[in-house]
Amino acid sequence: MKAYHRQGIGNLLLDEAEEWCADQEVAFLQVKTLSASHPDLNYAKTREFYRSVGLLELEEYLELWRSENPCLLMVKAISQGSFC
Repeated sequence: MKAYHRQGIGNLLLDEAEEWCADQEVAFLQVKTLSASHPDLNYAKTREFYRSVGLLELEEYLELWRSENPCLLMVKAISQGSFC
């Protein structure tokens, strides 16, 4: 879906998600993506995007999606609310 890269769509979606989380008093936004343990270059770009909008790498799960698809949990603090 290269045609949709660098168009601001991801930023708009995350802005809406963050606003919703803040309205719901959710403390953290979390995403799961393929970790760097997997050589997929597209997911490297995904992780780069998530980092650029303030998400931090929290933990890698090597077996959550089976060993051939290592999962990376990334989080961003949103508000002083509860963790969801």
